[in-house]
Amino acid sequence: QSGNEISILLPNAYQPAPRIRAGEPLHFPSSAIADRGIRLRAELPDGVDSAQESLKLFVTRQPLALVVGAASTRPFKTTDVKKNDLVQSLYAELARIDQDAWAEAQTAYSIERRP
Repeated sequence: QSGNEISILLPNAYQPAPRIRAGEPLHFPSSAIADRGIRLRAELPDGVDSAQESLKLFVTRQPLALVVGAASTRPFKTTDVKKNDLVQSLYAELARIDQDAWAEAQTAYSIERRP
């Protein structure tokens, strides 16, 4: 990947309607996805030795039209962050639903090239 991409991990082609229960851990990829050989692997672009990345989680009580069927041609819907279309569309859709019907969280992590 280019290093400038945003990907929707859930829902995806293998889990089109995931249900996440409050207070229960979420393992990703699920065993159903892992059994298909899908793995997450952090990669750095050529010439880059380290990078700061982030994982942002949005949960809603009801599926969002933006992500329903999101992964029709690839396992995960991905867009270039510079286009900003996915982010703008997501926040526009969230603005139309009750604030008590969704939540978000974010965490940052570092990736470093192994010697």
